[in-house]
Amino acid sequence: MNIVRAELVCQKELLLKHKSWKYYLNVCGQDFPLKTNLEIVRILQLYGGKNDIQTSAQVNELRAKFVYVEDDKSIWNTWVFKSDPRPTAIRRIRKGSLFVALTRQFVFFLQNSKISKDWFNWLNDTYVPDESFTQTLARLPNAPGGPNNQESPEMLTRYVVWNYGARPRPKCDGLGRHTVCTVQGS
Repeated sequence: MNIVRAELVCQKELLLKHKSWKYYLNVCGQDFPLKTNLEIVRILQLYGGKNDIQTSAQVNELRAKFVYVEDDKSIWNTWVFKSDPRPTAIRRIRKGSLFVALTRQFVFFLQNSKISKDWFNWLNDTYVPDESFTQTLARLPNAPGGPNNQESPEMLTRYVVWNYGARPRPKCDGLGRHTVCTVQGS
């Protein structure tokens, strides 16, 4: 949950200190810009106040059925069932990328809604909560900025070539790191 906690801290600071932004973009340190800022702004304008977030309902429920423990180097399943029930508003867990474009209203929702706080607490001891926290909340019917469409495996503001999965994937002409193809510069 440290990753989710760090994201929430950054979002809170942004809400408190800056008043004019419309979207929160979280990008990976290895991202290589394929679009200009102007192109990204135009894409977000076309979204009309919707989030750009990758989500999938294809989640192994074992990720949230058992208690997981982590230390500085690894995470492991204790095989102890979670005893507390999932928040009632969460009917289905979603999975997706941590790297997103979120509306200001949705960021406010993440910071202040009871369901967000309950979901954060419930996910605390699950497997890879950073892939489910924002992604699941974004698919709630009453969440600001979403849902922008059906389950969305791809995003328009960024592009990732994953090195796994059943779908045909483009050939990785770079270096595969953490199941992601990293483009190599020449």
